[in-house]
Amino acid sequence: MKLSTASVFNDHMVLQREKRIKIWGESDPNSEVTICIQNRTCSVKTDEKGKWSTSLPELKASVNETLEIRSGEEKLVYSDVLVGEVWLAGGQSNMELKMFYDADYASALSECENPMIRFYEVPQIASEEHVKRNDYSLYGFWRPAEKENLKYFSAVAYYFARALQEDLQVPVGIVGCCWGGSRSCCWMDRETLEECGPVWIEDYERGLEQITDPEKCMEEYFSNPMMDSAQPFNEIRNRLMKGVSPDELQEILAGMGEGCFAIGPWNEWRPNALYEWMLKTIIPFTFRGVIYYQGESDEDHPEIYADMLEAQIKLWRREFGEELPFIMTQLVPLGEVIGQGGKYFPALREQQEMAARRLANVWCASTGDAGDYEDIHPKRKYPVGKRLALLARGHVYGEAVLCDAPEGTEMFREGDDLVIECSGAEGGLYVAGEEVNALEITDDAGRNVPKTEYEVLVSAEQIRICFMAPLSGNPYTVRFAKTPYYEVNLYNMAGIPMKPFEVTETR
Repeated sequence: MKLSTASVFNDHMVLQREKRIKIWGESDPNSEVTICIQNRTCSVKTDEKGKWSTSLPELKASVNETLEIRSGEEKLVYSDVLVGEVWLAGGQSNMELKMFYDADYASALSECENPMIRFYEVPQIASEEHVKRNDYSLYGFWRPAEKENLKYFSAVAYYFARALQEDLQVPVGIVGCCWGGSRSCCWMDRETLEECGPVWIEDYERGLEQITDPEKCMEEYFSNPMMDSAQPFNEIRNRLMKGVSPDELQEILAGMGEGCFAIGPWNEWRPNALYEWMLKTIIPFTFRGVIYYQGESDEDHPEIYADMLEAQIKLWRREFGEELPFIMTQLVPLGEVIGQGGKYFPALREQQEMAARRLANVWCASTGDAGDYEDIHPKRKYPVGKRLALLARGHVYGEAVLCDAPEGTEMFREGDDLVIECSGAEGGLYVAGEEVNALEITDDAGRNVPKTEYEVLVSAEQIRICFMAPLSGNPYTVRFAKTPYYEVNLYNMAGIPMKPFEVTETR
């Protein structure tokens, strides 16, 4: 058997500093494999099937390393290896969205040359049919941040990596593992899904019964250029991802054919598919943490999304062998314009926050100013990547930076004013505009109070609502950004927008 490693190990890769680095591959059965880097050496015996796995010693941040692997007369040499910080970028299309489609691509291109930033994208494979039919030669290797490579980078991940690299001054590598439209059920094993979300399995099995001609549907799927996951920049995808009107989108979708939406045994959206065919190819690679942007496609069952996230995070941590920090992106504002649009986004955002509260080392980045009423793929990803990096800097790397979004935590009455105490507002809050957007007030009778009846003042770490007339004796409720689409213009001093919240008088 030929000496080999998992495909994530190759030239230009980035390895995680200051952790034992897991590495694995194949060679002749019962043979010895020796690995050497930074003058550190370790050896391991292959099993009876020729598989081997071991851990390299902890390494210091460095550049221009060579990783050498020997077994008998065979030798692998990987060059231009960096040691620094490595993050896994997971999720669906808003994480997958490439720099080529980002609104700031042209300006980023002019200043992107940075050999200290690297990107590896796990090939989008969801079945044996994908392997047979598609040419994945554009994937499965590390790309340095150079002009000819930038278009392939996940935009969110690139801006995250760029911010981290500038701050930490060490190499930063991103492993992208995402697929547009994927539900949380795609990214976990069968056993986990049976415990936290069996309804997704039931949905899939009912859907299979409705596919009257599986062969036709499969052929329709694989013959549509839009579904070719190995060719990222075809004409249809470019048109769609650059941004089209709702009418144009409906035209594109109508021309795709039923087979492209039938979730059969070949489709990437079926339960467990992407865990089995994508995530497992990089388990147990050594990471510092995970950035994650997913949830839009869980709108069919928003009420269990926190359970799904909790189970998924626990599974990934178990598979990678450590309690990886997990930084999520809050779903951005979206209008109810295409199908269900953002109808269930308020509930999904609440579920994201619920999961973050349940688990240690899980955080959620605020994105209330980064949405687009008509586009589920907002094209400006810089704010998202920057805020993910801020959370990493503050919570993972222990820097003394303001990284958490402001959020209303408690409300009380002072005379005829309602005062909302806010967390994440150290140094104060400010309004980018003439008045605070996205605020709703409900009185004790359940009436939405018109804006003409109050004034909103922001000072220090409080929001003060001053009423023109005396308040009744019963509790009022204030909701902030609790609709599918909104435009937040209330920030803390780090430029992070206020998170959605709901508070009722407590004293």
